[in-house]
Amino acid sequence: MGHAGIPAWANHYLSLMRMPLFFFMSGYCFKEIYLASFEGKKWLRKRIKGIYWPYVKWGIFFVLMHNVFLYFHNLQ
Repeated sequence: MGHAGIPAWANHYLSLMRMPLFFFMSGYCFKEIYLASFEGKKWLRKRIKGIYWPYVKWGIFFVLMHNVFLYFHNLQ
């Protein structure tokens, strides 16, 4: 919500608890089995396949479609 353009008073209120809540929730969702399943190259391949490849794929798509979006006034 903080990045969605909400009113300034609400954004100020959310900014007081945004990062502490993020760290609390990440610790709450962490499981010790994640430490046991860490296997260097296998973990890296999984991260590249799951995070980096979609980022590159969609990045290239939006670079190629930029002028089309601009023509139809979908970019500001």
